[in-house]
Amino acid sequence: MILWVICYNKHMDIQNPVGTQGPVNMQNPNKKYFVIAGVAVLAVILIVMWFGGLFSRPGGGERPDPDTNLMSSRDAGDIALARAKEWDAGAKLAQMNSVVGQTGVTGRSDDWNFIFVSSQKKDKAFEVQIRNRAVASAQEILYTAAGGDLPDNVISSKEAIAKMRQIPGYENLTVQSVEMIYGPDGSMWYWGIKTDRGTVTIEAR
Repeated sequence: MILWVICYNKHMDIQNPVGTQGPVNMQNPNKKYFVIAGVAVLAVILIVMWFGGLFSRPGGGERPDPDTNLMSSRDAGDIALARAKEWDAGAKLAQMNSVVGQTGVTGRSDDWNFIFVSSQKKDKAFEVQIRNRAVASAQEILYTAAGGDLPDNVISSKEAIAKMRQIPGYENLTVQSVEMIYGPDGSMWYWGIKTDRGTVTIEAR
């Protein structure tokens, strides 16, 4: 931009030499080159400002998660629990997992499997499969394990994966799926993050 102003001023000096009255009819063969150079410099400046972050981006400059269009475990769980309540009003979540190959980098997915238990159904459970954001199947199965209500302060799959990536050597692992299970002590939930190097366990609460 500065170069363009200089070039423009020099061009004006040629058209109006000092001491003359009014415009002088002088043809400057380099005029178009001055304009082209100015435009080129301005374009370079704009590109540098953009990539340098001087222009604000939507969302305060933060880039959105790559899989925000997929369902969170909480949203999928709400759909599955509503179906499980039809099986037994006291249904409690025992475990859930996203489907391998259908899970985003932050653990979100449109395909989930859930298992619910009830104190009124000994050695039995209710399995609900979510496919493409809807219940695809729901059936009673044989199962022996504890279950409980999912606490409000449980961390998300995204937070669990972020914790995993803080472990030395686990920063760049590929996430294949995630699961959450109710601990054997009956008081703690755990995330299991399945990666190309095995499953990493993270406390969910």
